[in-house]
Formats: sequence, C-alpha cells, structure tokens
Amino acid sequence: MRITRRPTTTLPGLGEVPAAGDTSEPTTSAGTRPVTDRVELSEAALQRQRWKTEVRDGAVTADDRLQALQAAVTNQTYAPSPQAVADRLLSELAADLLG
Repeated sequence: MRITRRPTTTLPGLGEVPAAGDTSEPTTSAGTRPVTDRVELSEAALQRQRWKTEVRDGAVTADDRLQALQAAVTNQTYAPSPQAVADRLLSELAADLLG
C-alpha cells in the first residue's frame, strides 16, 4: 500500500508538518529551526545486525540439509542416534495424547 497524500497536521510547539510530497520547508510558530527526526543505533544493535547477516549468509538451507541426508542414506552412512529417535517418538506421542 502506498500513501500518496496525507493531511497537514499542526502539533503545538512544533509547527506545521507538511503533507506527503510537499517539498516546502516546515516552519515553527516561534520561527526557530524545524525539528527533524533522526535515529541512531547503538553499537550493540549494529553488532546484532552484522551477526544476523553473517548467520543468514552462512546458514545451511533446507535443500542443502536434504541433499546431505539423501547422500548419507544412499551411501549407507546415515546412522541417527537411537536415543534421539526414541526421544522424538516419545515427544510426538505425548503431544498427540495431550492434543
């Protein structure tokens, strides 16, 4: 959805906020410099963004995992942990009984 027009709004002490697409400078009632919005990210937030990008770029996709499992089954080298299989089966059984 794209908003192309917005009615002008006057906020007390801030002056008039222009409609979307209006290129004229906003003015304040006191004749002072207009307030502009600004966002600054902390170093921790910037680091989280970098980590998310690294994880996303280096993430193993479902297709990659499926191909690896197919190759292991074909080569007869796939050996899941019996404990992990039992845990999964029991948790699915419990979920079915409770649901």
